[in-house]
Amino acid sequence: MQVRAILANGKFWSGILCAASFSRGTAYLERPPDVITLAGKAIEAYIPYRVWGILLIVTVGLIILGHLMPRLRWAGVAGHIISVFAYGTFGLSLGIASVVGDQSWANTGLFLVGATLHFACAVFFADEVSRHRQGGTA
Repeated sequence: MQVRAILANGKFWSGILCAASFSRGTAYLERPPDVITLAGKAIEAYIPYRVWGILLIVTVGLIILGHLMPRLRWAGVAGHIISVFAYGTFGLSLGIASVVGDQSWANTGLFLVGATLHFACAVFFADEVSRHRQGGTA
């Protein structure tokens, strides 16, 4: 298989994002970050890190369910959309904290790229849902 075909495959990116979300989610459950920075306080203002961890692991489950069961592709869409919310929140919190609080912006781009890739995978899954509803192969 060509590298281009692999990189153009939504399932490939979805799998990579699931691995990253699982890793971050379990880390937030086992060893939540210290909330000493402005960004950490902003991220945990309404939702504690442990809940973020559970949310990320639930998204992984939804995405895997969407891949394994063609009739439940909507679960994959939902999982990726929830991940867009989570990673977008992390990225924006870090970005705002770096501008307002003179803190490091090192991971801002990584979180925003993750949110963007999750959005792209949600579109991939939505296309799969559409094809399935129209009677095509899914």
